[in-house]
Amino acid sequence: MKHVELAQGKAVIYSMIAGIIIGVINIAIFYMYRAGAPISVALPVTRIGVVVLAIIAGFVIFSETLSPTKMVGIALSFLSIFLMTR
Repeated sequence: MKHVELAQGKAVIYSMIAGIIIGVINIAIFYMYRAGAPISVALPVTRIGVVVLAIIAGFVIFSETLSPTKMVGIALSFLSIFLMTR
């Protein structure tokens, strides 16, 4: 039972960290737009940050492995952001 309580505590902490990161990203979008960046560029650029953070979290926090399918997915997400910002 103690293990379950600990896991829930960690989940809450991870959720709080994720919420803070999302808030910072949303503030960055606002400042990018305010500085003159078109929203069609600002949104995809900040979203690539979310992809990068998810990849890092997968390796560091969750000890995930990188399969060929995941590598293709990561490459396609970077390619899609690149194409949307052109």
